[in-house]
Amino acid sequence: RAVVDTVGGQWHRLDVAEWPPYATTPDGYSPEPGTEIDYGIRQAYRRLLAEHAVDTVLSGLGGDIIFGGPGSRPLFLADAVATGHPLRAWRLARAWSRDSRPRRHWTHPLLHAGLGAVSTHWSGRRISLAGNVAPPDWLTAGVIDGLDRSWRRQPSPRLVRPSQQLIWELVYETAIALGAARHPHLDVEMRHPLLHRPLVEYMAALDTAFTFSPEGNRLLQRHALAGQLPEVVRLRRSKGSPQRGYDIALGNSGRWLSALTHESRLVSRGWVRPDRWQAEVARARLGVIPNRPQLEASMMAEWWLRSIDIH
Repeated sequence: RAVVDTVGGQWHRLDVAEWPPYATTPDGYSPEPGTEIDYGIRQAYRRLLAEHAVDTVLSGLGGDIIFGGPGSRPLFLADAVATGHPLRAWRLARAWSRDSRPRRHWTHPLLHAGLGAVSTHWSGRRISLAGNVAPPDWLTAGVIDGLDRSWRRQPSPRLVRPSQQLIWELVYETAIALGAARHPHLDVEMRHPLLHRPLVEYMAALDTAFTFSPEGNRLLQRHALAGQLPEVVRLRRSKGSPQRGYDIALGNSGRWLSALTHESRLVSRGWVRPDRWQAEVARARLGVIPNRPQLEASMMAEWWLRSIDIH
C-alpha cells in the first residue's frame, strides 16, 4: 500500500476469501493439470484485466532468485569452500550462526549449507531442493520407476560457485513453470523484467556479498532503490506468505478431500497405493503435509482426470 501511495497508482484487490483455493474446479477441458487448486481466483483475475482493458502485465517473477530474497539458503558458505577459502567459510558460518533464527551452532550451517552443498554441486546433482526430493511412499512402484531421473542432474555446465549454479537452476525451473498449464495464460502480454537475461547474468556473476549474506538479503537491490521506495518497504526484512490461508482452506474443503479417496482416478489407474494415499489425505485434513508439492500435484491430477471423464 505504501508503494501505491508513493507513486500515485491505482490499487485493485482480489479478496482470496471470496475465491478461496480448493473451492472450485475448471468447468472445461485443459490439456494438462495445474490450474485446479486456485482456479476461482485465476478466473477473477482474468475478468479484472478484461474489465480494465489491460493489455500488458509486468511481474516481479525472479526477484528472490537473482537478488537473494528472504528464505534464501546461505550458499555464501558453499562458495567460500568451493573457491578454496576455508577461513572465510568459518568466519561467515560464525556470523550467520550468531544472527540467524533459529540460532544454531556455527558447525550446522557450515556442514549443511557449506560442505553439503559443495558435495552435491561437485557430484553433478542439482543444488535446488526440488531436484533432491525423494518420491513419496504413496506412489506405486510403477510410477516411481517411470520418473525422469535426469531431473536430478544439473541442467547447465557446472559453474565454480554453487550459488551461481543455483541461480541458473532456479531460472531453468521458472522457465519450465511459465510454459506449464498452472501458470495463468491470460489474454495479455506477460513481461518478466527481472528475468531479463543480461540482468540475470550480471547478478549471477556477483559475489554473494551483494545479494544474500550474514549482513542481510537483497543487499544490492536495497541500495539501488534508496530514495525510490518508501523506507518501510525498502528496509523490510520479512516476506508475506499465503501458505496459512491455503492450509485453512484445505482443511475446510471436504469436497476436495473426499474426492481424493472416493472413487479416486489415481487409485483406479494404479498410480497411488490406496492405504498410504488415504493416510496422506487424512494427515492433510489436519494440516500435516510433509510432501506438499507432490500432494498438490496429485490433487490437481485427480481433478484433471475427472474432467477428462466428463469431457
